[in-house]
Amino acid sequence: MTLLKIGLLLSLLGITWEDFCYRAVHIGWFIAFGLFGGVLTLWQYGWLNILQNILLNLGFVGLQLILITIYFSFKNGKSINITDQYLGWGDIVFIVLLAVLFNPIWFVIYYTFSLTIVLVAFMIYRLLSNNPSSTIPLAGGMAICTMALLTLGWFSSINWHEMPQLI
Repeated sequence: MTLLKIGLLLSLLGITWEDFCYRAVHIGWFIAFGLFGGVLTLWQYGWLNILQNILLNLGFVGLQLILITIYFSFKNGKSINITDQYLGWGDIVFIVLLAVLFNPIWFVIYYTFSLTIVLVAFMIYRLLSNNPSSTIPLAGGMAICTMALLTLGWFSSINWHEMPQLI
């Protein structure tokens, strides 16, 4: 199991590196991330739990993508393909692959906070940089957040597949 965790962290590190350096990520990193994450989660929690979580998480992601498409289509007065200007395919693939790692409540919390962290960090970068990039390394930034959360879970009693105690 330790080798799976190391592989998962290395694949996330590869995604981060390539997204920050090149604003593009080789598909091999996504395949490795999906395989290591899927096998590790399957090993720990079993098919039924994973399948239910994946379906609910993908439903949430699908709804988000539809709402973003509708928003930008109305804003621009015509039908917009969000992958042409606003969101890269690598970002979408990464978010879809994340669906296996969290239960739906943790996924929504993770998704909201990681997007906020990445966007705020990018705004600070743009303010401080002499030659700022116009594209956001979303998958790379979210990969950093994912590495932090997974490591926290592995060294604590937090289980990202169980419902959090909200009260």
